Amino acid sequence: MRLHLPWLLFLSGTTLWFFGQDGQGTGGETVGISAPAEAIAWPLRENRREIVPIEGKKNMELKGPQSSDELQEADRAFAKTTAERGLDGWLSFMADDIAKVQRPGDKFLVGMDNIRQNDARIFANPDQKLVWEPVDAHLFADGNHGVTSGRYKMVSDEDGKEKILSQGGYITWWRKQPDGTWKVIFDTGSPDPEK
Repeated sequence: MRLHLPWLLFLSGTTLWFFGQDGQGTGGETVGISAPAEAIAWPLRENRREIVPIEGKKNMELKGPQSSDELQEADRAFAKTTAERGLDGWLSFMADDIAKVQRPGDKFLVGMDNIRQNDARIFANPDQKLVWEPVDAHLFADGNHGVTSGRYKMVSDEDGKEKILSQGGYITWWRKQPDGTWKVIFDTGSPDPEK
């Protein structure tokens, strides 16, 4: 499923909801996801140079680095470690409270044990590799959360040539740890439509 703009955004209590249409034509299914308002509502408005009070906060200041380069570097390190160590490398970049969906609109898998059990199949065949490259990143105003977006491929090596088994796009949500490293707190992807 590919989500298309425009998205409908609304704030309900402390949760920001996103709604959009899938990309399967005019009869697309409406899907929705949500996120904590304090992590998202300010950064969305910051691009328009507005100051928006959240939960009684009258003034908000940008904290942390102003560059998303470190997020892209974290995502590249995630890909490299996964290529080298498989499932263990994949899990080493995930926070204990990780949430993941196979595709937008699916039920969440939550926690390391569920992710390990579900994602073991991705790494079960040693002749296949999951590879990816970020194409964009955004660091939220709090300096402790950000997202990366990019392209992934599942590939195999056949007679010295790379064969693409599947490919698509992904979004990964990151949280900065007290030691300054980044951990994945949410991940999802969507395969390209078959040609």
